[in-house]
Amino acid sequence: KSGLTVSDLWDESIPLSRRTLWNAKLNPIMMCADEDTKCPELNFSFFEWIQSLRDDVQLDACALQGLRQWKESKRIAVCDIRECVDSEAEAKYRSTISSVEVHQLSLAADCLVGQKHEPCSFGHLAGVCKLNAFKENPVIKRAFKALDNICYEAVDEGRFHILGRTFMVLSELLLTLWCSNDDKPQPSAA
Repeated sequence: KSGLTVSDLWDESIPLSRRTLWNAKLNPIMMCADEDTKCPELNFSFFEWIQSLRDDVQLDACALQGLRQWKESKRIAVCDIRECVDSEAEAKYRSTISSVEVHQLSLAADCLVGQKHEPCSFGHLAGVCKLNAFKENPVIKRAFKALDNICYEAVDEGRFHILGRTFMVLSELLLTLWCSNDDKPQPSAA
C-alpha cells in the first residue's frame, strides 16, 4: 500500500536478525517552520500518510506527497537519538524528581482528566520554595508544566470543562505555595 521497503527503514549494514523499531530510521529531523519566532510551529502535515495507513484507506495525492517527503527527509532511529543525549545531565535531572512528586502530579492529572470529584493536593510542595524563587525551582516548574499540558490538551480536544477544573486546581496550587511561605495571606479589609 505505502510502497515502503526494508531499505527505507534500515541500513543494509544492520543484519536482518537485528532489525527492530529501536534501530529503524523512522524519525525525521524536522526544522521549525519559522525560526525567527520564539515559539515556532512545526509542520507535521507530511505525516498524514500514516493516518491513511492506519485507517486502511488508499493513499490520496496529498498522502503520497507526504510519504515522498518523509522518505526524502533525513531520518534517525531511536538508538541514534539516545546517542545524542547527555546521559549524565539526564540522570542528574531525573534525580531531582521524587517519587512523591511523580505520584502527586499523576493523581492530579488523573483527577482532572478523569473528571473525578476528589481533592488535588500539592502538599508535597509546601516548604520547597520561597515566593521569590518560583522561577528557579524545578519541582514547582514541573507542577505548573503538568497543569499547563492538561490545559493545552483540553483546549485541543474541546474539553473546556476540564480546562475550568484545571484552573481551579491551579488556584489550589498557588494557595499551597503562598501558605508554605512566611508571608501568610491576610484577610482583606471590607
